[in-house]
Amino acid sequence: MFRRSGGSCIYAAMGIKKASTPAGQSASRRHRAAPEDKQLGQRLRDIRRSKGLTLQDLAVQIGVTYQQVQKYEAGTDRLSASALYQLSCYLGVPIDQFFQKSLADDIRDLSKARDIEDPSEGLAYAEQFVRIQSRDVRRLLRELTVKLSGVC
Repeated sequence: MFRRSGGSCIYAAMGIKKASTPAGQSASRRHRAAPEDKQLGQRLRDIRRSKGLTLQDLAVQIGVTYQQVQKYEAGTDRLSASALYQLSCYLGVPIDQFFQKSLADDIRDLSKARDIEDPSEGLAYAEQFVRIQSRDVRRLLRELTVKLSGVC
């Protein structure tokens, strides 16, 4: 087991020089998640919700706390390749699905374009809509939605 003493750490014990923070950049900025991490987190949230899973359900299956899953979904913590693989296996989706644009992404984009305050309303509608088993009921709801929206 490695112990910290003064400025030394595991890097020193392994003979590796710890990377310094670039001038003018704080350590916290260097580790901040990129916009792609936020998009990946949103896709994770969308997939988890579409499977009807809670944060806790998913956390237990991949061996982390639900708070860690929250951080992944918020894009504040980066997903490692191994965590992404575990998520893919447990959720039963190919890894590339985490990188594809989804219906939820389209709804969020449309909501921003239309200046809708809570894009989750549209996402919740879409999630519930796809769970309706009757093709006739889905058709009627779609027709009603089109009429109410003022679109031909």
